[in-house]
Amino acid sequence: MSKAKITDNTQGLAGLLSVVMVQAQVIQSADNATDSKANNLMAASFVIIALLATQLRDAAGDWRYLAIASMALEVLVVGLVMYLTRERNYYGALVDIDEHKEYFTLNDSLLLAQLVEDANFANGHNEQILGDKQKLYRISIFIFLAGFVLGLVSLFIAV
Repeated sequence: MSKAKITDNTQGLAGLLSVVMVQAQVIQSADNATDSKANNLMAASFVIIALLATQLRDAAGDWRYLAIASMALEVLVVGLVMYLTRERNYYGALVDIDEHKEYFTLNDSLLLAQLVEDANFANGHNEQILGDKQKLYRISIFIFLAGFVLGLVSLFIAV
């Protein structure tokens, strides 16, 4: 009877680690894109607020309440965007070596397996943050559109 040969899966783990690291980059890119789109939405809200601020009263001097409601919705959008783009506690895909000196004692396969596990944990945490940001962004878009439509109604339809 021969001994069972233990195979070294270092190459497979290294490939898996590189895939997990690419996933971390994808999450970071998606997060940056969400922030960028949200900031553009906030800028558009500021433009609408400024435009409607010049039109708060009609020719007879009466208040345009739809314009005020529209401005309130756009201010809400600005607040939501500021909230969703705030600083968050993201996890890095790799650990701090100063805190985990034991990593230096692991063999190649165990070290790669631990790094894959650490990176997966960080990706899961960061994906949760990204999901929350994207939900708030979608809500902000709907509020923005409602405010925009009310603004148009107040400018062109309401007398």
